[in-house]
Formats: sequence, C-alpha cells, structure tokens
Amino acid sequence: MFRHKYLAIFFILLLLDFNTASANYHLVGWFNTAIPGSGRVILGEPLLGAGEAALSIGAFGYGYRLTGNGPLTLDGTPTQLPKFGTNTRRSTTEESITTPLYADMLQEIGIKSHLSFVFLSYREAAKREGVTAGIDQSPVNDLFLAPFKIENIASAWVLIPIVFTGLVSFIDFKRSQNDGLPVVPRLTPYSNFLYAVDYQVVSPNGSGAPEEMFYRGFLQHELRSAVDSPFFSIPLTSAAFAFSHEPGFGRITAAISGMYLGYLADRYSGNLQPGITVHFWSSVMLGIETVFLSHEAQRTTPPTALSIQIN
Repeated sequence: MFRHKYLAIFFILLLLDFNTASANYHLVGWFNTAIPGSGRVILGEPLLGAGEAALSIGAFGYGYRLTGNGPLTLDGTPTQLPKFGTNTRRSTTEESITTPLYADMLQEIGIKSHLSFVFLSYREAAKREGVTAGIDQSPVNDLFLAPFKIENIASAWVLIPIVFTGLVSFIDFKRSQNDGLPVVPRLTPYSNFLYAVDYQVVSPNGSGAPEEMFYRGFLQHELRSAVDSPFFSIPLTSAAFAFSHEPGFGRITAAISGMYLGYLADRYSGNLQPGITVHFWSSVMLGIETVFLSHEAQRTTPPTALSIQIN
C-alpha cells in the first residue's frame, strides 16, 4: 500500500513539471525528507530524483526485508547481531550472522544516502534563490573527505572531543573486559570480518557526513530561518537527533553530542566539515571498541589484519 501511494505522489510531482527557477528551497527540503527523490523532481530533474529514490528506497527496503518488522531508528531496524550480556552459552560450532550484517549495512546505505540527498537538493534550491549564507557549499567529495584533512583535525574544537571519545572508549573497554564479558556464540571468520567492516567503515561513513548534512546542514538551518536564535535551533535539532536513536542511554549521549555538533555548525557559520570530522572519528573509536568487545566475548584474539580494516 505504501509503495503505491509513494509512486502516485512521485508521478504527480513529475506531471506538475515545476518551474526550476521558482522552486522554494523550504518546500524542496521538506518534501524530499518525506518522499525520497521528490526534491529533485521539484527542481526539474526527474531522472536524478528517480535515481535517488531507487537507491534510498531500494537499499533500505531490501535490508529491511532481511530483518523483519521492528522499530525504525536512524540506523534502521534492530538486527540479530551479538548482544553483550544476553547470551551465556558458548557455542561449540561457528555461527554465521552474515545476513543480519548485510541487512544492517544495506539499511545504513539506504537511510544515509537519503539524508545526504535531502541536504543536496535543499542546498541547490536555496542557491537558485540566492540563499547561500549558513549553508555549506563544499563539494560532496570534500564533505566526505573532511575527516582526513589536517586543517580539520588540527582544530582544538575538533581534536579535543575526538581524543576524549577515544579515552572514554578505551576506559569502557577495559572496564567491560575486567568485569568479565558473557560468552557469545563464536562467529565465522567471514562474519567477524563483516562485523568489523560494518562498525569501522560503513557506520562511521554513514554517521559522519550524511547525518551532519541533514541535521545540521538542513534541519538546523531551517529552524534558524524560522527563529533567528541558536538557542532555538540547536536544542530542537539535538532533540530530533537524539529521538532518532534507540531508546536508552544512547539517546542521552546523542543529545549531548548533538548539542556540541550543533554548536560547531553555528560557530563556523554553517561549515559542516569540523562537525563531520568529530562525528566520523568518534564513530570510528566506538566501532573499534565494539569490534574488540565482540572478539573478547567470543574468547578469540582480534585478527592481525584488523589494523588494515580500521584504516
């Protein structure tokens, strides 16, 4: 039913043949948030809009089918991945979690590509109206490569939170290790490899640029346009960011980090690269801890090639 409604709305937008010179950038952003690809259709680029919709809906939809129904979060729906503290049996044989990991990565690609497309359509529409202030105009590749630029990493506003996150992750790992982790089923080598790729490559790339582009580049800018005060736009954006995560302690940490990332975007007048750098490397740190905890719980030694996967 949902699929048919989406297609109907998409083709209605296509038939309306919007004037590209008068496309309202607010309309473009919000329409594209609700309906993947519709922003490009409004901008007079239907084929590009169809391509964006196909990638976002196709990747997420297939990943969602592999997991079954569940509560939707910023990273998709929960999958059957190892949960520390829920399984005290040692498996005598290796178990494969390849399908859930593929589902996790496909959902990540689908959702985060959609977040990126929303910002890019919004930025293009605003630029056509002559609105560029407070909206990062960096090329897409520069946004995704921001975490690897020395000028971004060297900033104290970026480096200090990254180092802090690394220290917290290390302390948490040692504490969990010393407390004794319950043994989870031993995974196959390929599942362990995919687990590392998911948490150390796919997740950081999905969390860094796409989330900053949508939450700080689009949503925070929209709220700032409505009420010209960072004391309005930053808390509301952080609340939306937090509630898009799974309930629990993760929402608290997301709210705190969201406030800081919102402050960075405001401090740098809409430049997203410092926030992307913080977000990316923080996700890498947490991903490293997650992978090592997984190996610890399996009573295995992390593979020697893990450093290559991290880099």
